Amino acid sequence: MFDVMDFARTRGIARAAGLVAIVFIASQCTMPVGDVPGFHQVFTDDFDINVPVGGFSGCKMTQNIVDSVCPGLPAIERAKWTAYPDGWKDTSRNGTYMASKTVSMHDGVMDIHLHSENGVPLVAAPMPKIPGGPGTRGGAAYGKFMVRFWADPIHRYKVSWMLWPDSGLRADGEIDFPEGNLDSTMWAFMHRQGSVDAVDQDVYGPLTGFNGWHVASMAWTPNSLYFYLDGKTIGRSTVRVPNTPMHWVLQTESALNGQVPQPTDDGHVLIDWVVAYEST
Repeated sequence: MFDVMDFARTRGIARAAGLVAIVFIASQCTMPVGDVPGFHQVFTDDFDINVPVGGFSGCKMTQNIVDSVCPGLPAIERAKWTAYPDGWKDTSRNGTYMASKTVSMHDGVMDIHLHSENGVPLVAAPMPKIPGGPGTRGGAAYGKFMVRFWADPIHRYKVSWMLWPDSGLRADGEIDFPEGNLDSTMWAFMHRQGSVDAVDQDVYGPLTGFNGWHVASMAWTPNSLYFYLDGKTIGRSTVRVPNTPMHWVLQTESALNGQVPQPTDDGHVLIDWVVAYEST
């Protein structure tokens, strides 16, 4: 059982007015297990194993993400996860990816602790190692991707959890959900196949804030892309849907509004479970 008061004392993220928001009871939203119409389940993790801060140490990227390794993880999680290596700069260039100092697993959640050390904002980008993808980097060609999450309303940090093309080329599109500053609302984006700039996209939102438990889902097929939030359709794209293999990155980083995170900007992003399916 998740002990809210112990979590509040040891993690420092719960305030009296927000205790209800961080109560985690697994029976309220169990992880989906098994196939669903049109999709075969190929990845699950509900974080039953405790991994302290430092477990995501020594992460190294290889060409194929499935072969990339974080040697500090226990074997069962090493087979499921990798992360951007320590020292990479994030998108704004204000934050530094440092999974070894930010990511842990405990009490049935993955915990990303966004904070600064010695004036440097530390962020993380965990990556599920989804098997069977045909892409040059192991990326999937279509599928369904689901994540249950909660976040502190941390100033000057954001999430951009994305399907990013194995090619690394903007012209091959990009799918982002959820995306948004953690002290604001979330959005969904589909950057179209053949896009020439960042605004050649479908946009859905603004949606709700991050400070509550939510399930974000993307169902990607050759002819359509559906976005769901808490089981409700919030967007459907059918024109120039990306058609090249993509890998899933839970990119959690500093905001892109030009403001550098301050030492007082400190909080947590919690992930309850992650599941992925291939298209059938």
